[in-house]
Amino acid sequence: MARWALICWPLSTQVLRVLNSIGFAVFFASLIALPTRSWSQALSPSQSASSGVRVVALDGSETQGILVSATEQQVVLDDAGRMVNWPGKEIVRVEFSNPKNPAVEPLELSLVDGSKVRGQKLVGSEQAWQFADSSGAALQIGSGMIRSLLVRNVSGELAKAWSESLQQTSDSDSLILLRPGNATDRIDGIIVEVRANSVVLDLDGQVVDVPFEKLVGMIWFRKSQDRVKPAIEIQMTDGGVVYAETLRLERDRLEYRSLFGASAQLPLSRLSVLNYSYANLKWLYEISALESKKEKRMDWATSPATLDRALSPRFVSLIDEEPQGADFDLVFPVPGSYTFRVPDGFSRFQARVQRSDTGEKRSAISLEVWQDDQRIAQKQLSPQDDIADLDLPLVSGKKVRLAVVCESPLMIGTAVTWKQPRLVR
Repeated sequence: MARWALICWPLSTQVLRVLNSIGFAVFFASLIALPTRSWSQALSPSQSASSGVRVVALDGSETQGILVSATEQQVVLDDAGRMVNWPGKEIVRVEFSNPKNPAVEPLELSLVDGSKVRGQKLVGSEQAWQFADSSGAALQIGSGMIRSLLVRNVSGELAKAWSESLQQTSDSDSLILLRPGNATDRIDGIIVEVRANSVVLDLDGQVVDVPFEKLVGMIWFRKSQDRVKPAIEIQMTDGGVVYAETLRLERDRLEYRSLFGASAQLPLSRLSVLNYSYANLKWLYEISALESKKEKRMDWATSPATLDRALSPRFVSLIDEEPQGADFDLVFPVPGSYTFRVPDGFSRFQARVQRSDTGEKRSAISLEVWQDDQRIAQKQLSPQDDIADLDLPLVSGKKVRLAVVCESPLMIGTAVTWKQPRLVR
């Protein structure tokens, strides 16, 4: 499907800006291909792990033992000779005793189903992708499945900048350039091809080859229809995460079918957690935004796009190293709105809304939740109120808009944070 880039500056300025950033442009370099072995072929038969695990159930109970069987429907454990059976819907997680082994590979590939895999190389184009994961196995990825590629290990302010870049709305693919002092810049275009150490970007007909050393990462434009059915989250010892529709324990391997249709195998030695509860909860941070904008005021002069982005709702984490979905809060610096679509199978929205603890003068505000064109909730916060709790029914597939509204023309003290916003079944 053809996609058109949204270029925010005159073309000549945009192209020069990229060329100045990368120092040169090399056109039509040859593609460095990956070996075409399958995921399962890359797994050595000698790779095995102890099948000793701990099962944490929804009722809070925990049981340790030997893993006998694991599917999406049930888990069977040998507890000192006593076979214990849990239905999948009653399990929070299955924890393996394998030590953590964080991947040192520079690349982190994110897919539209939420998967994040660490690896060594991504090559190809939208018609066909190959990704070498941290074990060296080649993962075949179909069209429309890649969401982003982080090309370097990041932490601190750079990690936050990358997370914020992923949340910004765009009508095109984007490259996130690395500036001196760990600053970032965003260039929009169409990602034509990814090579072993560079990416080819089309800027309205002019093609540039940008080396990875000039980048933090790249982001693909994906429409909101790329919704997926939640399933079981498989966490790996190298920090990677994939999602499975089906599971089956086969000796020292776990066979699974991913949400994007591929069948794969993982040795038990690479498993950290089977998160069964993922099917029942999804953090709002993990759902692509349809729109995020500050409130437009008639008495305000036109503001630059950078100010609009700074004042628009955005996700913020206080954790510098590898934050998870639960660690991200949705911050409204000023009144505005944040829109998303409810993924299939989820039926409730939950969050605690809390005023900022900075500033002495505070305006009265209204917290609103809209589903399509119908307002389904409204809570007023007076200048003295600090907190409001929300637990609302939703309909799968519909648009939901979270809004903070203020009648005061000055909007003093209107910053609020939606703490741990999430969807549940």
